[in-house]
Formats: sequence, C-alpha cells, structure tokens
Amino acid sequence: MPSKKKTTPPQGFFARSSRLIGLAAGIAASELGHRAGQAIAKKKDLEEKLKRLQTQVEQAKKIVQELGKLKGAAMKAGQLFSHELQDYLPPEVIEILSQLQNRAPQVDFQELKAVLEKELGSPLPPGVLSIQEKPMATASIGQVHEAELKLSDGRSVSAVIKIQFPGVAESVQSDVALLKTLVTSLLRLSLKSISFEEVFAEVQSVLVLETDYRNEAQMCARYREKVAKSGLQFRVPEVFSEFSGSRVLAMSREPGLTLTDWLKTSPSLEKRTQIGKLFLNLYFLEFFRWGLVQTDPNFGNFLIHETSDGQMQLVLLDFGATREYPQAFIVKYRKLLVDAFEGRRDLAMRACYEMKLISEKESDAVKEVFWRLLMQTLEPFRPEMQPFSFKGKRHVDETRKILLEMMPKLKHSPPPRDLIFLHRKLGGVYQAIKALGLDLDLVPVWENLKNEKDLD
Repeated sequence: MPSKKKTTPPQGFFARSSRLIGLAAGIAASELGHRAGQAIAKKKDLEEKLKRLQTQVEQAKKIVQELGKLKGAAMKAGQLFSHELQDYLPPEVIEILSQLQNRAPQVDFQELKAVLEKELGSPLPPGVLSIQEKPMATASIGQVHEAELKLSDGRSVSAVIKIQFPGVAESVQSDVALLKTLVTSLLRLSLKSISFEEVFAEVQSVLVLETDYRNEAQMCARYREKVAKSGLQFRVPEVFSEFSGSRVLAMSREPGLTLTDWLKTSPSLEKRTQIGKLFLNLYFLEFFRWGLVQTDPNFGNFLIHETSDGQMQLVLLDFGATREYPQAFIVKYRKLLVDAFEGRRDLAMRACYEMKLISEKESDAVKEVFWRLLMQTLEPFRPEMQPFSFKGKRHVDETRKILLEMMPKLKHSPPPRDLIFLHRKLGGVYQAIKALGLDLDLVPVWENLKNEKDLD
C-alpha cells in the first residue's frame, strides 16, 4: 500500500536550506549565463533589457515554486518581500511572487497533533472536548481548527485553536538569510545599488513575533482591553491561556463574515459607511493613540458582525504581527505630516531625512519628485477634496504615476524600516474602504490627528 504523501514543510536546517541553496546555485548559473550571453552577442540596449527581464521572471518562477514547497517562514517572508519590494522590481516579477498569497495547502491534522500534545500534554487535557480535524483556515505558518473547550471556571465555550506547523519558528533566521541571497540577486539584476539590510532585518523581526503565540496572546489581551475602553464597535476574541502555548493559541470563536462575503450580501450604504469609519478609526487609534498596531492588513484578519440591535461591529483577529511604536516616534511622525500639509517644506523634509523616508544624499530632482509624492499622499485630507472618493481611480493613478517617475531615479533610499509595516497597514485600510465603495469626509479625521483628540 503506498504511503501517504506528507504535506508538512521540511523541518531541519539542511533539508530546508538545501532546497534554497540549490535554487541559489541555479539562479547564479542562469545569471552568469545571461551575462556571458550579453558579452558575446553584444546586444543592443533594448534587447539587453528584455533579456534581463526574462531572466528575472524565470528566477521569480523558481522562487515561487520552491517557497510553495517550504511553506513556513520562507513562504511568509517571500510574501512580505513581494509586497515591500514591488516598486524596486519589474511588475512581471512581482506578479509571479504575489502568487505566494494563494499557495498554502492544508496540512493533515495528524501531522499537527504532535504540536498540540507537546504544548498541552499527551494525551490532550480533558478540557478539550472536541476538535475538528478539517481546518477552518490555512496559512503559511499554521492552521486554525474549530474546537469545543471546557474551561477551569466551568464554562463550555466554542473556540478556535491556531496550531503552528512543526519547525517553523526554528527556521526563521535561516530562511530569511537564504531568501535574502535570492532577493538580492533579483535586485542586482534590476541594477539597484540600494542596501536593503534593514528591510530584511524588519521582516525577520516581524516573523519572529508571528511565530511566538505567547506574544500574540498578550497582544490580543491588550487589544481587548483597549477596545473595551474606546467605546467604539470593535470586538476582540478572548484568549484561553490554559489551552495555549508558544505554538498553540486558543481563542473564543467570534461571529461574523469576512469583508468579501459580507459585501456579497449587498449591505446598505449606511452599514458600509459605518464599517468604513471603523476601519479608519481603528488605524488612527492604533498608531496615534495606542502606539500599538496590528500591521497585517489581510482582509482575512477582520470579520463584519451585525448585533441583534442592529449595531455594526468590526471583529479583529490575528495579532501576531503587532508592532509597538514609542510616543516620541509618533509625535515626530505627526509633526512631519502637519508640517507637510501646511506647506512647511524645510521642516517636513528634514523630518523625512531623519525618519529615513528618503536619503538626504538623493539628487535635488529626486527630492522634488518625492515632495510631490508626499503632497499627493496628503491630498485626500484637503477640504476641497471632500468627500474623498476611495472608489475613484484618479488619486491612485496619479500616485502611481509619481512613484514610477521617482523609483528609477532613487540611488540611496531603501524602504524605511520603522514605517514599512505601518504603511502596509495604512494601504490595507485604504483598500478595505475602497472595497466598501465609499466617499468619506476626511476633514474630521485630519483635525483629530492634528489636534491629538480622541476619534468620534
């Protein structure tokens, strides 16, 4: 009888690194062959660019194929790199790398049971009344399963248990190091001399947080406390610590639909507007008031719930990628925005240099384009733009046009480490409100930001 095919990612360093080392060797060979071909054939400039692009595309395909097999930290890091470096690589390459978002095949429950038993005890404690072997959701780092639990306080609760794939936490450092080699080779082919060391370091630090479920449990509890004090219609799961560990996280199962499924029910404009304002308020509360930001904007990390009395609630899930920001950093960032909005260019640009949004070494021409980009970014908050149309294309198209003008000219400015994931979250909020099809008056939001007031 044939053996059942295993679906867990390779766990040992050698097993994982051999895949990526073999891939790196293949890429190095193809790159050398590409360069030799250039030297021998002496192609014209256009032909050389086309050949270089073809090489990048082929390398990206290899990366996607191998990361799909590895899952875990390597796959997650590949996803993050594809997002954060999208303006530094050709769109054809990014399109291929973005396929990683949908490449998370489920792992057989029996292969995860060892993780459960290691964290909770073997056999499982009697409080685990039942657990569904078919996962509710599967991601690059772990799976979520429905369960029924009996708590020590006597409550019987419907729960979800997130179980991490074996060996994922232990592989973060080695996976990122090997991926760094691969991504650097792609960037080299794009003729960029910018250092991305801080990008790699930030991705690694976030992955370390995401694989530490005890840290996520703490962050979830902190969010639950802050949300309760906010008076706004947010909802956060309860963590069941007696059934949780560093690789297993048990939480209350919360009601609601994903944003995509909720929109299929054709909700009214009033309800969509309520949810859109909750997304906006959440972001500004997280960063400007709490200094605590869940930086993963994936739509799957939110549910929409309508209470029995008709209140619309935004349910917050998955706090693994939560990042803390010190008050001094928040104050500096707010002042930068206000100075830029009110035309104090010298002060704003000085803050941009200090916060590494752009290097002071860039040419005056690049700095001029960057200032236009900053003004374009703040445009939605201008009084004359209200109500701002999130569903319109003009603002996005104009922003993209300025970016495409600036990126080829950059020589010294990698993505700013402290703002990479913050801006990722902000982009996700924009996309959520766009999906809701809303026009919103953003002047009150700006005034609250500017004056450091609590949001309505």
